[in-house]
Amino acid sequence: MAQTYTVRIKNGTKTIEFRLYDEKRQQIEVGDQIEFSKLPNLQEKLLVDVMELYREDSFENLFRKLYNDEEEITRKVMSAVTDPKRIKKDDLGNPDVCMVAYYHNLFSTKEEYENVCIECREGSRGCAACKKQLAHNIIETLRPIREKRKYYEDHPEIVDKILMDGTAKAQKVAQETMKKVKKAMKLDYFAH
Repeated sequence: MAQTYTVRIKNGTKTIEFRLYDEKRQQIEVGDQIEFSKLPNLQEKLLVDVMELYREDSFENLFRKLYNDEEEITRKVMSAVTDPKRIKKDDLGNPDVCMVAYYHNLFSTKEEYENVCIECREGSRGCAACKKQLAHNIIETLRPIREKRKYYEDHPEIVDKILMDGTAKAQKVAQETMKKVKKAMKLDYFAH
């Protein structure tokens, strides 16, 4: 994994990782831990917990599911289940059983999350206000990703160039690696 991503995982600004749903990854379950190795030398390891899994048959469907428009995100959050024992705004709540509080922990700052929990327990904040804040935070977290996606959708020639450049770079590395393999196995008798 590239250094920029490992730094973002450590500081909590990267909480989603996309991978193909191949045979190896079909074994992953919520609660598992995954070890990433930081590029370029793979010496530094980073252990992360799997909090949630999204399985789709294509990246396009996964993006549609995760990165809906702002109205859809707000609609989904506003329909989320909260503490079932909390009926009125001033009822004392339990954020430990509330999915909205769980997602605040993922999409809000530490300070915001702590305030949500305190205000919920005190009954000083209603669930609707809590959901509106969460929807706003999710939208703002996803905004740069959606903007970047839109940019690349509007500029497919850049995506093509990135893929071609990456392929050329990978081929060069693979050729050098194969030279070393052939030399180590003494199969380089045709090399000059």
